[in-house]
Amino acid sequence: MRMEKQASHSDFAILYRTNAQSRIFEGSLRKVNIPYRIYGGLSFYQRKEIKDIVGYFRMIVNPSDELAFHRVINYPKRGIGNVTVRKITDAAHEHNVGLWEIISNLDKYNLDLNAGTIRRVENFRGMIAEFIEQSEELSAFEIGEMVIKQTGIAQETFTDKSPEGMSRTQNVQELINAMSEFVDMHKEQGDEEIYLVDFLSEAALLTDQDTDDDEDDDKVTLMTVHASKGLEFEHVFVVGMEDDLFPSVMTKTEVRGLEEERRLFYVAITRAKQTCIITHAKSRFKHGRTEPARQSPFLNDIDPKYLTTQTGAFGSGRAERAGDEVAGSFWDSMRQRQRTQPAQPAQPSFRRRTKRETVAPVRPHGTKPVSQTSGNRALSQEAKALQEGDIIEHERFGRGEVVTIENQGNDRRAFVEFDSAGRKQLLLKFAKFTIL
Repeated sequence: MRMEKQASHSDFAILYRTNAQSRIFEGSLRKVNIPYRIYGGLSFYQRKEIKDIVGYFRMIVNPSDELAFHRVINYPKRGIGNVTVRKITDAAHEHNVGLWEIISNLDKYNLDLNAGTIRRVENFRGMIAEFIEQSEELSAFEIGEMVIKQTGIAQETFTDKSPEGMSRTQNVQELINAMSEFVDMHKEQGDEEIYLVDFLSEAALLTDQDTDDDEDDDKVTLMTVHASKGLEFEHVFVVGMEDDLFPSVMTKTEVRGLEEERRLFYVAITRAKQTCIITHAKSRFKHGRTEPARQSPFLNDIDPKYLTTQTGAFGSGRAERAGDEVAGSFWDSMRQRQRTQPAQPAQPSFRRRTKRETVAPVRPHGTKPVSQTSGNRALSQEAKALQEGDIIEHERFGRGEVVTIENQGNDRRAFVEFDSAGRKQLLLKFAKFTIL
């Protein structure tokens, strides 16, 4: 479209209702090397709640990460104050050892802590050690859910019903979505083991790209509709025009709230000088499962003579996702429980820990080991019927032609030449597609 319109990147803006929606567009634009900026906010991996969770991930991969230690030692609050942290830090400097070594051997280093503080520090250490042990067996998606739940982060975000709290909750949910997509994508391409260190390496790369100081102003602008007031662009994409998203589900029970959402939609479409493209998804991964999406009722208010409609190439039908059941039950349980479950619980380069490096777990009171979700999945009838020369529609890669098929049973793979994504290898027991 940019070439067709002879436009610059800066002529384009993508407007969305909630901050959490930026993540998928940030990733997609990076993949095709289109420069962008987040206007009036932070990029996804720079948001506090995301950096807090990633801090836990960093400690799991590298317990000696001192920056991560300081970020998560008392988040969510667990009664380990600044004085205690200072004593731990001073002892580490005095004995020329790491912070993890100190909290793993409190008796040895005699920190002069009371019994209650010692118990809380040991519970924290035990919780991290348990995560480390589980991360050797669980996928990145599974360990991510475990961390968010057992640390108390999910409970804290769900109980905060302020607009800011709701935004944080959406961002946490979107991180889970990102981890699920990451695991699904690698499984489809034949990787059976996708660990936290793999996801963290990608997140670290994305974070580094976020902090690049690029003075070039020719960038696509990403922003919420709220932030777009008073601005104009030649070409505007208004995305996520779905019921319960725009208008927001939180405003639908109030006439005043619904009218404010309608005014916001007017703001969005009037940011465009030349063209305004409005999009909505057929299904959306939220609250831990893929759900059908209905287009926004606001679209019915537009006179059809002003619209040119086009069905997208992606997302036909209801997408099935690995992990829907476990993820759905996780978020469902967090929505249902309004009481707090006690959580008793320089940029590092990330690598997989060998078995000899595994930290011995000290399981804190109240936590239970998590068994690995079975990776065994039977081939669908469609995957069994797939033949060379078939044209398929893939959930992520779009339309493509099957070039070759190899192996049988659960290891059956297809090499597909996609119109826009090039040649991809798909492990068919995980692939999400329809035969056209």
